[in-house]
Amino acid sequence: MIVRRVLSLSVGIETPSLDLSAELSCLTASWPSPSPDTPLGVVYRIEEAEGRYRVSWDGTSEQGLGREEVFCALQADLSARLAESREFGLLHAAALVRRGKALLLAGESGVGKTTLSAVLLKRGFGYLSDEFAPLSSDLTVRSCPFPLRLRESALRLLPSLAPELTLWPTPFGATGDEVFYGLPAPWLSPPEAPVPVGLIVFPGPSASGGGELRKLTPGTTALRLMALTLNGEFLGDRGFLMVADLVERIPGYDLRLGGVEEAAGLVEALWERIVHA
Repeated sequence: MIVRRVLSLSVGIETPSLDLSAELSCLTASWPSPSPDTPLGVVYRIEEAEGRYRVSWDGTSEQGLGREEVFCALQADLSARLAESREFGLLHAAALVRRGKALLLAGESGVGKTTLSAVLLKRGFGYLSDEFAPLSSDLTVRSCPFPLRLRESALRLLPSLAPELTLWPTPFGATGDEVFYGLPAPWLSPPEAPVPVGLIVFPGPSASGGGELRKLTPGTTALRLMALTLNGEFLGDRGFLMVADLVERIPGYDLRLGGVEEAAGLVEALWERIVHA
């Protein structure tokens, strides 16, 4: 059995298929291992029949899955569990780390967070998360290292990913544009200790085609972050107070994406000026 930890949740993955077990071990290699005496919060059991797969957990099952869809099913259930947490504020954001501070790239799916993250990893940032940034009341974020989801169309915009990222060769289930997993190199992963937030950036498309950064007021930053807090209904007032405290201390910027390299250069220069001045 593969045993991993996703934040405070201990996860077991069990399958009789040695090949599939090896694949899942690789896809979850950046997830830490819990201590041996930690009880498992969920166990996923995967069975194969005639080239298709069945994933079962907690009385639930998904059947008729292709091999590339198995990890998707696990990730979707884990994401749903995280979105019901009362332990932290779960922001819809990528999170990177540099010299002990975290950069949050916040926004809905499709605004360019993952593509920008991939370029910033090439520029020396470490990896915390791609989609979910768990924010604690002390304004630190923890690692939630699911693989990056890189669309085929985005890959054409990127320089060579190696050695910072290894592209999983098989695309996973998606409609339209194929989506691949990007696995960060081990040295990009942060220590397990929480990382204080240093800067918040909201990427988005540029109407003019050029890159531009604009500082936001704390109120605007707070409204955007509240809309991107995935478990806000479970946190209640505590989530609002956490965001209010964050924007009072940490600046927020709107980033209009031109070319991805140009955008990464703008973010890196801002980071050095604001966080490590």
